[in-house]
Amino acid sequence: MSTWSIYGREKERWDADSVDGGLSSIDVLLHWLLTPGSLRRWLEREEPAIELAKEVHAALLEQSIKHRTPSGIARRINQLLAQFREADGWLKRRGVNSIDDNHSVKQQVLRLCPYFRELAPVLGRAPTLIPKKRNWRNQDERAFKMKRSYGTETQRLISAKRGAVSELDGPPKRVQLYWPQQVNTTAFKPMSLLKAEERQREELLKLELQMKRDQAICAELQPFKERGAALVKVDYDDEASLKEALGGFEVVFCALQAFAHASQFAVARAAKAAGAQLFVPTEFGMPDEDGPNVTKQKVRDLLKELELPYALFHSGLWAEYLPFFPGYNFKDGVMTVIGDGTEKISIVARSDLSRFIAHVLLTAPKSSLEWARFSVESDRMSPKEIAALAEKKLGRKIEFKLVDYEETKKKYETDAMAYIMTRIGDGRLVSGTVEEAQATVSTFFPDWNPTRYEMFIA
Repeated sequence: MSTWSIYGREKERWDADSVDGGLSSIDVLLHWLLTPGSLRRWLEREEPAIELAKEVHAALLEQSIKHRTPSGIARRINQLLAQFREADGWLKRRGVNSIDDNHSVKQQVLRLCPYFRELAPVLGRAPTLIPKKRNWRNQDERAFKMKRSYGTETQRLISAKRGAVSELDGPPKRVQLYWPQQVNTTAFKPMSLLKAEERQREELLKLELQMKRDQAICAELQPFKERGAALVKVDYDDEASLKEALGGFEVVFCALQAFAHASQFAVARAAKAAGAQLFVPTEFGMPDEDGPNVTKQKVRDLLKELELPYALFHSGLWAEYLPFFPGYNFKDGVMTVIGDGTEKISIVARSDLSRFIAHVLLTAPKSSLEWARFSVESDRMSPKEIAALAEKKLGRKIEFKLVDYEETKKKYETDAMAYIMTRIGDGRLVSGTVEEAQATVSTFFPDWNPTRYEMFIA
């Protein structure tokens, strides 16, 4: 049985639903599609489409976009693929190799597929763009080799990696980063994507959305800058860049989204090289991490290897996410429950956890932070207790949508939603023991006074 319900409108424009200057739905979806491996997984269908769509759904929730559903996301992906097939077929039939040489050609292609430019680098001439049974000869990303260059816009993006060595056309040379609107298109010769090195192709996939992401991040961080924080743009693939940015700081704190957990390896090495004395990795979940979150454990192992002390903060599940990840839809009076619904969950609001971490890092003795683990929670409640609280507050009956524990557990190692639901079912979605959580607060921030979960029920 599905753990998802419809929480809002599906007809709102995908490019006009950003929240507080963040990314729009189409930005998030394109980022997922352009992530190496995502398209191959979608086309091969070794995993159900709805499970892959849930990955995009989780990323949308991180942008506070709550009205999309996994089924709607799956339909949108198939629509994008169909639009690209139609536009690509139109080009093939006319023997056209560039959409920028003729205005009417470009106009027609973008009418058929508005996101043709963004999708061309990864879709190009894939063997098929129709999701079927497995039909790839090569399970590697090289299965997406391009057979055609789609114009000067793509060409200059390939040459856009700052300081990279270009091997696409002639001898290696240093190139400088330009934004598309700044480039003189006559300065570049036509080139084939077939010659692109794997790393350069991956960079190409990222550049289309980079400007929007930067703008969104800058808008979100502007209030911190006004309060005295220094904003520095870095390349997470360049440890020298990271080391320079981290120089002079005693504590390095990582707050990266799920897609970027692996970036912490480079940050950790750079922090050690820069002389940092404490590293706070992206945790904020459970003391033991495996399955889709195994990277968190690998980061801990690396920090031990580097002899760079860490401080781990565990909080279970954020209060803001309960309507979406487990599926607690109080508006419709339905809660998704796995197992018997009696196992407890650690809950805390993001703002309260952030406030707690900042207080501890600023006030606790250094010796109490090194190699330490902090259990943090505002509430510890079972799904049935949450339902009873909701019924009392809202004055209406809450129905349970039951999910089979054993069936869900089969996907534990690979599916983020199954991972969370399984841990709820077996009582492992907690920040630690009750005693550990109580001792952490009483020792390090007795006046914390977090928001109770009841305030989030509406």
